[in-house]
Amino acid sequence: MEMPEKYSRGYLPHIDREGHPQAITYRLDDAISLDTLKSVRKESGDARDMVRRLQHHLDRGMGACWLRHPEAANIVVEAMRFYDGERYNLVDWVVMPNHVHVLIEHIQEDLGAILHSWRSYTAMRINNLVERSGRLWQRGYWDRYIRDREHYMKARCYIYLNPVEAELVDDPFEWEYTSLHEQPTPEETMKTWLRRWSEHG
Repeated sequence: MEMPEKYSRGYLPHIDREGHPQAITYRLDDAISLDTLKSVRKESGDARDMVRRLQHHLDRGMGACWLRHPEAANIVVEAMRFYDGERYNLVDWVVMPNHVHVLIEHIQEDLGAILHSWRSYTAMRINNLVERSGRLWQRGYWDRYIRDREHYMKARCYIYLNPVEAELVDDPFEWEYTSLHEQPTPEETMKTWLRRWSEHG
């Protein structure tokens, strides 16, 4: 499939090109209020600063946090795994109470189509689960293409450590909804690796 290489959605450059891994964040619709969004846009120095500030607000666990429900978190993971190895390769992920981080590579179609399939399926299932209706997910998403091997490792560590950064657990291995548990690296070696990157990354 022929895909555009680079374009902008108004805050960060977006690159869709086969061979470029992508780190993606998408969130529940009520995770950041409109007032907070306006305030962050006003206070931010640039686009990257804005995303960092918004990530801080996400980690505070605002909104209904439907993804705290184990069944809801599993629905999100199921959706990401469904086209793994076909439309993309799923590298790493973490499901937080009100948002999701995921790293994919070898992408065979544009990210918009991938995100649409994830969110349309999960919105229907989760809305039924928690007996609600209406929009579940925010319309947009944040993404960054991975520049090099160091950036790739930092992105993976960021995903693993997000539950710790959000003060949900003291040890990333304590968080259930993360691909960290699927890694073949022995646990103590992985802990050393994560500590090194959290201190110096």
